[in-house]
Amino acid sequence: MGIVARCARGHVAKITQAEHPWGVVRRVLVSLAASLAASACSLGEREQKPRPHAADPPAPVAPAAPERGGLGPADPPVVGAPAAEAPQIPWFDGSLDQALAQARASGRLVFVEVGAYWCPPCQRLDEETFRDPAVVALLRDGFVPIRVDVERGEGAEVAQRYHVMAYPTLLVLAAGGLEKGRIVDFVPPDVFVEQVTTLRAGGDVLAALDARAEANPDDLDLAYRAAHAHMLAADRAGAKARYDALELADPKGMLGLLPKVAFDRAAMIEKLDGDCERAAAMYQAVARRFADDPIALSARRRRARCLLRLGRADEARAVVEALLASGDDPRTLSNVAWFCFRNRVFVDLGRTAAERGIRREPEDPDFPYLAGELALWAGALEAAVRFFEQAVATSGGRSFYRRRLAEVRAGTPAAGGPG
Repeated sequence: MGIVARCARGHVAKITQAEHPWGVVRRVLVSLAASLAASACSLGEREQKPRPHAADPPAPVAPAAPERGGLGPADPPVVGAPAAEAPQIPWFDGSLDQALAQARASGRLVFVEVGAYWCPPCQRLDEETFRDPAVVALLRDGFVPIRVDVERGEGAEVAQRYHVMAYPTLLVLAAGGLEKGRIVDFVPPDVFVEQVTTLRAGGDVLAALDARAEANPDDLDLAYRAAHAHMLAADRAGAKARYDALELADPKGMLGLLPKVAFDRAAMIEKLDGDCERAAAMYQAVARRFADDPIALSARRRRARCLLRLGRADEARAVVEALLASGDDPRTLSNVAWFCFRNRVFVDLGRTAAERGIRREPEDPDFPYLAGELALWAGALEAAVRFFEQAVATSGGRSFYRRRLAEVRAGTPAAGGPG
């Protein structure tokens, strides 16, 4: 299920230390909900003066992306062409500014999918949600729909402009460019239609999530989802208030909330402030403090990315080597392979991780896919073809893997890049 987000500021009530954690959460969420009506603000309003930091800036070693912006008809689709009889979304072929001009001329809104060709939930959107007749009709009739690949043309600038925190991010924009709301992650067709229709009508789906959390104060997973949604909306104040409440509810980490909250706080420093020095230290602290929690792996990977962006490639490589030396856990191997592929660094480590993953999990198509991308980057074309063929076979012929195989055989593969 995707996370729907719209900016909202939050405020925390005074709380006595004697209160029980459940009562703390109840009082804080009630206070937050009461403040939403008075202090809600559209994230789009802040886009008139965008921050100078990219939400996911490229690593220094990344190559230049191809010079195209939108993923319109002239570009290959993210996950392969749909069947001839399937309904198709009329994706706009041009820049975001051109799409906004088209929206002003036609009296429509703009729908923007911000993603990347390698992004698994983006591929799933294309294979499932964007082929649904109701979704096609909604986007065709009410929007100028455009795709933006963060590794092509204006993609990185658009991600920076709208403070994109994760892929895919689905933006609903007024014709002037102000954001009405967003959806983050994959959503099935029925949920997509419901949420996009709400945003088109001016509804505040993030406020609805806050209301659900306030109505269920004992559901701390829901409270965390609300906090995380505010972070993904680049709403620092709203996210911080909710994270503060969760920390009060779980001061010793007994409920499993502290690791996620600490990681998200570091992510805000990295992505919203662009302060990789401080974020790297915070990620390291998360990995050490919560060494036995799954979040430690993500924190170590993110620290390595920050080190790359600080120009400290040797330190980043040492982090990745330590992960690779820790064993053959499939999740660790996958993290190493994805890290090396997306940041286009340490191809030897990435290939080792992917090929060990193939042996460890022979039915997982992700590992031969990553082995193929990394082999391609290393110039091993025959090996890349072999791995992509394996990914196609293992996945049962999934369209994305078939398209990548066809591109490689034709000698026109898209360039991988940072993420």
